[in-house]
Amino acid sequence: MTQWPDINIRKTRPGEGNPRKTDQFITTEDFEYHHPLVGKRVVPAGFVTDGLSVPQLFWAIIPPHGIGFAAAVVHDDCYVNQVGVMPNGTFFYEARRIADYMFYEYLLLLGMPLWEAQLAFFMVSKFGAKAFRRYRKPVDVWALID
Repeated sequence: MTQWPDINIRKTRPGEGNPRKTDQFITTEDFEYHHPLVGKRVVPAGFVTDGLSVPQLFWAIIPPHGIGFAAAVVHDDCYVNQVGVMPNGTFFYEARRIADYMFYEYLLLLGMPLWEAQLAFFMVSKFGAKAFRRYRKPVDVWALID
C-alpha cells in the first residue's frame, strides 16, 4: 500500500535555499512517506523545494503550487537524496525512473486530472535528467575493491 504525507511548509527566508531562486519552500517538520518501491522514507524538517518546476509560460496549465505540490516534494526528495541508487552507483537510471513514476502515481492519487498528470510526468521524464545528475554522488571505486 502506498501512503502519502500531509506536508507542512513555509516560504523560504533570505539565506535559506538557492539564492538564485525566489520561489522556494521549506518543510517545517519531518514527514514520512511509504512506497513499495522505496520503502519508508523520512524527509527532514528544513528540506527545500521549489514545488513543481514548471516554466512560468505553462503556469496556467500546471500551476507550480497547485494540487501536485506534495508530489513534487516527494519527487524532489528522491532526486536530491538519490533514493534507490546503490553506494557503488548502480541503479542510477532505474532510481530516476522510479522517482518519476512515483511522482505520476501521487499526482493521480491527489486528484490531478489524467491529462495534466500525464503532461507533468512527460516533462519530468524528458527534462529531469539534468536535475537528477546534478545530485549524483561520487563513487569511491577503491572502497568497492575487497
